[in-house]
Amino acid sequence: MHTIRFSARSARDLRDCPAEMRERIMEAVEALAAEPRPPGSRKLTGALAGCWRIRVGSYRVVYEAYDKERSILVAKVGPRPTIYR
Repeated sequence: MHTIRFSARSARDLRDCPAEMRERIMEAVEALAAEPRPPGSRKLTGALAGCWRIRVGSYRVVYEAYDKERSILVAKVGPRPTIYR
């Protein structure tokens, strides 16, 4: 099992999400503890190289997986149109 950590930005992003979406996002993030690279996850390139993303409805969760430390750092959470800016 991996440990889940949140950056200050991702915690703020989550707080700003609608309650129903926040619940779905938290379920998806908790599932990352058991499977850090679930089917459907994608490795990102460009400015976010080294990060992974999962989809939760129209929202994206951008995170870094550290296998040696067995931890996940959630970096950003937001709707698809704005998450990659």
